Amino acid sequence: MELEERILNSKVLKTIRNKYSENRCIVDLFLEELAMNPHKIAVEDESRFLSYNELAVESLEIANYLRHIGVIPDTIVGIFVEP
Repeated sequence: MELEERILNSKVLKTIRNKYSENRCIVDLFLEELAMNPHKIAVEDESRFLSYNELAVESLEIANYLRHIGVIPDTIVGIFVEP
């Protein structure tokens, strides 16, 4: 099974789909959670965690950098994630 298919069929995604309306994008959901729970943990791994507020700040820093180097809306930007 391809990674994308596994993600689409994952229990986590099914839970998210059940909890939230399909008519809302992830950005809207994130901003809502940021407003309600800015200090709640948004993401974590073995060595670090970020609150919704910290994640918003880091996301804006990345967005500003991408704009600075000339990335415009609808440009595909690759990401590298270490296992």
